[in-house]
Formats: sequence, structure tokens, C-alpha cells
Amino acid sequence: MQTPKVTAGCLLLTPVLSTLYGPRFLTGTVGGSVTHQCFYSITPTNKHDRKYWCKRASDGICYTIVSTTGYVSKGHAGRVSLEDIPENGTFMVTMTQLESSDTGTYRCGIGSTNRDLYVSLNLTVSEGKAAGMGRGGPVPRGSMYCCGTQRCGTKFFCPLLFSTQGQKPPGVTASSC
Repeated sequence: MQTPKVTAGCLLLTPVLSTLYGPRFLTGTVGGSVTHQCFYSITPTNKHDRKYWCKRASDGICYTIVSTTGYVSKGHAGRVSLEDIPENGTFMVTMTQLESSDTGTYRCGIGSTNRDLYVSLNLTVSEGKAAGMGRGGPVPRGSMYCCGTQRCGTKFFCPLLFSTQGQKPPGVTASSC
């Protein structure tokens, strides 16, 4: 929603702040599953807009995997779901039966195109037994880490909800944001 202001005969629109954030790293194993949670500002527009999960291809285009419009890509049918919980300002994407080809850069986002409001993350799918989420010491479940920034430079910190063996995602430090 925007607030109109008239100044010297000009109509100016003041945008209402809208943000989207979530963890930037996700790991899983072949045959396993992952759940990614995206958080958004609870505004009337965000609550009712299309939510989506897409994967960036080598051509730079982010191809939709699943969205709240009911779309599910052919290659992910039966193994991906998206649940929007607008009253909490969050939506969760779950991918099951992971394949090594699922490794890549994804976006969780809001809007009619895959270029609107989004946050990018890297999913790594490895073979065999879960080996943790990278170097570094254990991070207790419920710890906070930097998971996003806004254009104005404001940093957001997210709870570490889905950690593997309590390890911090690779590259995540107090100043990695």
C-alpha cells in the first residue's frame, strides 16, 4: 500500500516497507528431504500475493518449482510442497526424495514474477550420511544468525530452525550479512 502526497503539483508515492528473509544455506542428502522457511512482512499485499520457490538456471532465469497458484513443475511433482501461513508472515517449502541435481541456487519469493521480492539461498545435496552443515563449532538449535539484508542496509537475524548435527551453515558468521 502506498500513501499519496502532493508536493508542488506533483503526486509522490511513499512506499510502505516490505521485506522478505530466510536462511541462506540449506543442506540435505540424496533421498532425504529439506524444509526451508521464508519470513515476510505481514502487509495486506504480502498476505495475498503469490508465494513461489524457484531454481536459478545457468542462463540466470529462475524457473518456478512450486507456487501458491497451484503450479508444480513436472520434474518436482509429488516431491515438493509450499505452505503459506499468512497470519504468521511465513511460508515453508519442503522438498522430498532429494536428488544430487537439486543442488543449486533457489529463491523463495512473493509476487507475480520471479523477479519481485525474493531472497536467494544455496541448497547442497550430498551423497550418503548427513555430514553436518560445514565447518565451525556446534550452534544450538534456536540460535540466531544473519540471514538477510534490506536495501537500506538493515540486517535481519533468523532462528536456526533446521540444523544438521547442530552445525552452522558454511560461511555464516556474525558479520557474514
